[in-house]
Amino acid sequence: MEPIDICVRIGEMRSTSFDFVYEIRKTSGGQIAAVGKVVVVLFNWQKQSKVTISDELRRKVMSLQKTET
Repeated sequence: MEPIDICVRIGEMRSTSFDFVYEIRKTSGGQIAAVGKVVVVLFNWQKQSKVTISDELRRKVMSLQKTET
């Protein structure tokens, strides 16, 4: 098996959802082997409704993404 690097970041953030964006690269040479995106919707199962992303969560995500390299 060949070693790989997996990178994940938050892409677009909307009012009740955001994207996880994935990139898989071969460790040697850095060639992109695969890319992908998953949309995550915040959901309250008890109320059976979507939940708005709070300003606090937005700030935390932005803070983490600024510190990652």
